Amino acid sequence: MAGKGPAPLPRALKVLRGARITNTQEPTSRHGRPTPPADLGDSERAAWRETVAQLEQVPGLLTRAERGVVELVARTLPAWRDAMRHVRERGGSLTMRDDKGAIKFVQVTPEMTVAVKLGAQLKSLYAELGLTPAGRTRIHVPAVPAVDELTAFLAKGAR
Repeated sequence: MAGKGPAPLPRALKVLRGARITNTQEPTSRHGRPTPPADLGDSERAAWRETVAQLEQVPGLLTRAERGVVELVARTLPAWRDAMRHVRERGGSLTMRDDKGAIKFVQVTPEMTVAVKLGAQLKSLYAELGLTPAGRTRIHVPAVPAVDELTAFLAKGAR
C-alpha cells in the first residue's frame, strides 16, 4: 500500500531549502558521480551525461545512490525524444476517411501516446531528482564567497 501525502524530500534538498532535519538517523550515501551502466547506447550515454551535469549544478545533490534514477532517465529520455521527433515530422493524429473522403474519425498516433506517457514518466523522474521548475524554486543554495586573485594564488601555494 502506498503512503499518504507527497513523497519525502531527499536530505540534500531539505538542507538546501533550510528545512529542519528531524530524522537524524537517515542513511546517507557517499557523494560523488555515479558510474553509468556499461550497456548504455550512444544516445542513452549522452542523456546520462546531460542528467549528471544538471545534478552537479547543485552542490551536494548528486550522490552515488542516484544511479538507478539517473539510469531510468538516461534510458527514457532518448525514447521520448525519438517519439517527439516522429510526432513533429508526421503529426500526432491520424485522420480516417471513408470512400467519399469524408472524415470518419481522428485518432491519436501511437507515437503521440508513447511521447505523452514517457513525458509524464520523465517529469516524475526529474521531480525525484529535484530537477523540476517547482523543485528549483524551493532550493536555497548558500552564496559562495567571492575569492580575489591573491587569496586564490596563496591558497594554491599552501597545498
